[in-house]
Amino acid sequence: MAGLALPKLKWLLAGALAAGVWVVSQEKDTPRPQARVPAASSLVSLPKKIERPPTRPQNLVTGSVPKPDKPRNLRTTAAVNLRAKADTGAEILATLKAGQTVRELARYGKWRLVMVGNEKGWVHGDYLGPARLALRRPKLPVLGRAEKPAKPAVVHNP
Repeated sequence: MAGLALPKLKWLLAGALAAGVWVVSQEKDTPRPQARVPAASSLVSLPKKIERPPTRPQNLVTGSVPKPDKPRNLRTTAAVNLRAKADTGAEILATLKAGQTVRELARYGKWRLVMVGNEKGWVHGDYLGPARLALRRPKLPVLGRAEKPAKPAVVHNP
């Protein structure tokens, strides 16, 4: 096997040598720029103190309909129409009952974009109030936990 690889190696070396000679001959024709070292006076001096860029504003308004800081739940104070646009002449999507809980998504003047179930629409803010406290979940027994036996009532006889 060694005798078979040797002729291939010779051709490989001959090809590499020929490629090197060709590259060197091509470089002779192209002019080379002279190497130039800049003078010490032309070097740019670095500043002694680096200043930080100004901080970015935190509450940036990017649209015409601002979002509330945190989506919140509201309730209707009276029967009110859920509308397609923030306008009294807009199409009525649904009528909400008094006391119904809605989730506020955005604001536009006195109008509020709310979500009821899977439906979004606009409601005038005069008909919305703070939501009542959420109902507490009923207490359920924890599995695997032993219940404490009730203490018997003590009866005193005079």
